[in-house]
Amino acid sequence: MGAGAWETRGYIQGWKGSRCGRSTPSYNPPMVSFMGGSAWAMAQQISDGIILVSERTFKPFLRDQLDKLAFELDKLLREVRSEQPPLDATQLQQQRQRKISRLTSALSMLRSYQQRLR
Repeated sequence: MGAGAWETRGYIQGWKGSRCGRSTPSYNPPMVSFMGGSAWAMAQQISDGIILVSERTFKPFLRDQLDKLAFELDKLLREVRSEQPPLDATQLQQQRQRKISRLTSALSMLRSYQQRLR
């Protein structure tokens, strides 16, 4: 498929030349969506350990998206803390503590990243 076919289908919005002579497409990438589909789902996946968070996780998001994610993480953290499993249920206590740890560290990283953005 030649470059003309790509252009007629609307895949390429603009071209910019590079130093090595090749042409590379330049475009404005769309707004990034949350992993899992929503801020709530991403917070759930972080608490379950499905998504491992680092500061690079937050880089593609806009400020309002980061605020939504921080809100959902904080809300979920309060919810997990409010659930008290029985004292003799060691497995449930450990799961709860792991969730609290994951959410607290993710919220801490997110807050520090937001602070640097301002």
